[in-house]
Amino acid sequence: KLNTNGEYRDIPNGEELEESIKHKGWDKIIIDDENNTVFITDPYVSLDVGSVAKGYATQRVAECLVTENVKNAVIDAGGNLKALSGKYNGKEWITGIRNPNNPSLSPDDSLLTVQYSGDKSAVTSGDYERAFIAKDGKSYSHIIDPDTTYPADKYRSVTIITTDAGVADCLSTALFCLDYEDGLKVIEQYKKDHDNAFLEVVWVANKDINFETGNIYHTKLFNITYTEGLKGKINIINDKWYWWRYTGNNVPN
Repeated sequence: KLNTNGEYRDIPNGEELEESIKHKGWDKIIIDDENNTVFITDPYVSLDVGSVAKGYATQRVAECLVTENVKNAVIDAGGNLKALSGKYNGKEWITGIRNPNNPSLSPDDSLLTVQYSGDKSAVTSGDYERAFIAKDGKSYSHIIDPDTTYPADKYRSVTIITTDAGVADCLSTALFCLDYEDGLKVIEQYKKDHDNAFLEVVWVANKDINFETGNIYHTKLFNITYTEGLKGKINIINDKWYWWRYTGNNVPN
């Protein structure tokens, strides 16, 4: 965030961003399966596994635990949770999703919780964990939208719940950069391609972002929407009074 003089840095200018966008894409990568090699054709291109490495590693750990006959466990990799099988008491897992404006608060102060059962992973991509504060005073998240070359700012967080933690990690980053309608298309296509696999999503956005869906909660600061399979599984636990005021529903226990 700060340069050697203790000052905030400038953001890249338009010319720099236009140049950088030329150096991206899988067309710059040659994968030779036969020789087990990877070659990069552009000297300014590098591979970064930031959007998938943690989820992939979490999934591999879960698979190792299964081979060791571990029946019930939760792996917490910081934003990446993997529940191994079901709870020992047969109840559903409950995962908190942080309030983007207060991400350092304890789990009891989460914005909401979501319930799910069995062997599932919950992965969240958000704009509040890692950010760049520039001279203009704005905080820019670490998730770059490839279409704009600027940090994605459609939502505050996107949470994916599915079986494979690596898949969840990929999809949370991808949907964070996509419009809501395009995100729904990705979900639909994934389910078609994977025998109607379990895949549910929670989007948290600022109040100026509207969702055309009935699956929505309104709090004082956020609009929260979710996919159909999570109906009855969402519990707003922060800002309860405003949730009641805006929706007219009973406050959840």
